[in-house]
Amino acid sequence: MLKQAAAIFLTALFSLGLYSQTAAQFTFQNTPLLQIIEVVEQQTGYRFLYRESQLASVKLSFEAAQEDLIPVLETRISPYGLSLQADTSRKQIVIFKNVKASSKDMEVSGQVVDAQTGERLPFATIFWNTPKGKKGVSGNASGVFNFSAVPRDSEFTFEVSYLGYQNRTVSLKKNNGNTYRDVTVRLQPTALQSSEIIVTGSTYLPANSDTIYRNFVNTGVLNPFGENNTTRALQSLPSVNITTAVNNGINIRGSSSDATNILLDGITIYNQSHLFGLLDSFNPNALQNAGFFYDVAPADFQSPPGGTLSMLTKTGSLNQLEYAAGLSNTAFNASIHGPLIKGQSSWFFSGRSSYLNQFNWFQNDKLIAFGLDIDRPAEVSSGNLPGLNSRLTTPGDYDAAFFDLHSKLYFEFENGGRLMAGSYYGADDVSQQAQRLVRRFNSDNPGQRFTREQVETDNNWGNFSSSISYRVPLSPSIYSNSLAAISIYNSRFSKDDFVYNRTEQGGGKVEVFTFPLSNESVFNEIKLNQSIDWNPDHSRWTLGTSFQYFMGEYFEESFDRPGFFTSFETGLFDLYIQTEFNLYNILDIHAGSRLHYYTNGNYLYASPRLKMQLFQNRPVSISAGYSRNYQFTHRLSFYNVSSPDVWIISTDEQPPTVSDNFTAGLYLRPFSSILFQIEGYHKRLDNARLFEINAQSLTGTFDAPPWLYNNNGVSRGLEFMLRLYFEELSLTNSYTLSEATFTNPALMDGETFFAQWDRTHSYNTTAKYRLFSTLTTFASFSYTSGAPNRLYFLQLEEQERLDNYQRIDVGLEYRTTLEDAEIEASFSVFNLLDRDNPWYREMNLVIDRSVPAERRRLLPRSVDVYDLGFQPSFNLSIMF
Repeated sequence: MLKQAAAIFLTALFSLGLYSQTAAQFTFQNTPLLQIIEVVEQQTGYRFLYRESQLASVKLSFEAAQEDLIPVLETRISPYGLSLQADTSRKQIVIFKNVKASSKDMEVSGQVVDAQTGERLPFATIFWNTPKGKKGVSGNASGVFNFSAVPRDSEFTFEVSYLGYQNRTVSLKKNNGNTYRDVTVRLQPTALQSSEIIVTGSTYLPANSDTIYRNFVNTGVLNPFGENNTTRALQSLPSVNITTAVNNGINIRGSSSDATNILLDGITIYNQSHLFGLLDSFNPNALQNAGFFYDVAPADFQSPPGGTLSMLTKTGSLNQLEYAAGLSNTAFNASIHGPLIKGQSSWFFSGRSSYLNQFNWFQNDKLIAFGLDIDRPAEVSSGNLPGLNSRLTTPGDYDAAFFDLHSKLYFEFENGGRLMAGSYYGADDVSQQAQRLVRRFNSDNPGQRFTREQVETDNNWGNFSSSISYRVPLSPSIYSNSLAAISIYNSRFSKDDFVYNRTEQGGGKVEVFTFPLSNESVFNEIKLNQSIDWNPDHSRWTLGTSFQYFMGEYFEESFDRPGFFTSFETGLFDLYIQTEFNLYNILDIHAGSRLHYYTNGNYLYASPRLKMQLFQNRPVSISAGYSRNYQFTHRLSFYNVSSPDVWIISTDEQPPTVSDNFTAGLYLRPFSSILFQIEGYHKRLDNARLFEINAQSLTGTFDAPPWLYNNNGVSRGLEFMLRLYFEELSLTNSYTLSEATFTNPALMDGETFFAQWDRTHSYNTTAKYRLFSTLTTFASFSYTSGAPNRLYFLQLEEQERLDNYQRIDVGLEYRTTLEDAEIEASFSVFNLLDRDNPWYREMNLVIDRSVPAERRRLLPRSVDVYDLGFQPSFNLSIMF
């Protein structure tokens, strides 16, 4: 209130100096134009559309009555190569570059920015009405757009939309040669914004995209640790597998989780989650809306078989200092940003750090043990032995910490050029003590057959990345993008009592024992990229080249490999081209290709991509597409232990994974609030990687790599989604019928087997209902068929799949504004009904308590391990 009162007082004082007693009068002496705009907006109610750096160096001196202000202002800015146009009905003034050009069609170029901070809004949607329906374009990663259109009246009107912002309508008159350059559209954010992901099968959103057609998902609720989790939010989509609380990533359309590329500011992040997949590696307050490409990805993304999730760090406000802080049941986070030179440059810094060691609430200790495979909920699935104890470990003390840091410097120039330098550093350091019951003969007490042994599990990783990029318009229709980036990743994992299985030749019997396992890895990437965007009339082209250098090491100390070590390095050169155009106003075509030259083996690969959509933006539309994708980097992970990610590369002897992906879709939109879609896919994979321990097939060779590489697979599926979007209620229902299988000559005599992530049926329904303007409820129900039974794969059991998986999650979100602060609080429960959901089945050691103590022994038995049970969480944040 004191701030508001002071502002009113100062405004009144200032106004007295600007107005005479008889008539409104504006008087400025060598005043920055940005300051003039602030005063005029306060005094008149007009809103200006402008770019800060375009006006930052402009200072004006003039006097004008209010009724003469607009023509006087237009005259004064003309010497700076600027012009303006006023829309009195909307009380809106557009400032643009004054150019001498003429065109029969209306030619418009510019950018879309946040009205409060001046930050660019990437991939915003610009659309307008034509006699044949709506038509439009989307901006690029810098929010820049360019289009030409035939005006029907004396004015040309178009609309701009962006997720989480109010739409803005702009009208331009048929004069000035019909050419408008450097038009800036400023979008006002909604009262409070969510962290959301824009989901699309290709790079270009429909011309009149809105919230229902973009299929956005909210990442801010229904998470076990109270923090945003992007991968968990994506599971409401039919193309993404529903996974357990602890996971190693997402599986998209039958691909392994390492086949999805996670980008931050254009460079790969090699460990995408903290604490075993329970929360993202990125502070949500540091990110702009992310883009998810799951279908035929555009050629300007390398995009392995599982698609790409691309995120951009915020650049910070060009206008004022802003800051935010948040608290969840696991971590504290804060961010601060503001201008270096107002209107021209900005800085951004954000950090998040856990406090798990300081406060053990909401079962944090159990979550740590659960993630490290210590005392997970389980029961013996066979044997019919009374009193059988399936767990032999007792958790002890733990030490758990994680953090992530984001920073960015941003400079914007008068010509629209943008220079950005950003960095990220995230890390986990988790250890857990435990006591394991082991069999040990005691000569002093022959009746005591067991003793407790101290064991420890350690899980550590760190990922640093940094990038510098320069984006600049070379002409109204040509845009240059330059990027140099580096990502440095290291990991270390050790478990004193790792459980090994040795299967006899031909199956039928398995030996189970514990032995230490540890591994360490280093993986570094250097990336250079240069691309040119060209937007001629009625089409869009992107041409580019990139170079990536990979270097890494992997060391393993295990039962079969006491000292396995490998190192590697390679280079990857790419040329790519992508285009978009429309034929006969009914067929949209997106076509492109990448040409890869891989130095490890001197291989040359082509990656063509084609997506066609008929009757886009009509009540009924259909699509078809094809893409070939290559995967040159591969991640190793355990099926039962969420260890840090370990990455290796393709080699001359072990070629890259290649995927041929065919897709088709039918889209029905009978009303603006209803979307129904059916998509189908058929994907063929060659040379996929599987970690050997996941196959439970110890080879007994010390020098062989601990992974199998000649795996060939087929995945296919039908995906259904119905989305209803109303003012108070949104409801998303998705169902997938799918199959993912592999063959390998070294496994099961080359017979077909199901992938670990294969689920025949998957169903998810997510509801969001706004009870009041400030209070929203969320609920989600997930169901999948049972996971493939690993013991069936080993020919130890006849049951092919585990029991079905079902889970209900609920949440509440409260948002309000208090004076100058925005407050958000959420509370959620994972697995509300505390259901025992089968996660996996394995052979493990148990102790037989059905016999007298002197006869007890450790027995190998099949054990069902369950997913996380009832887990509450909260999140509180405040923004200034």
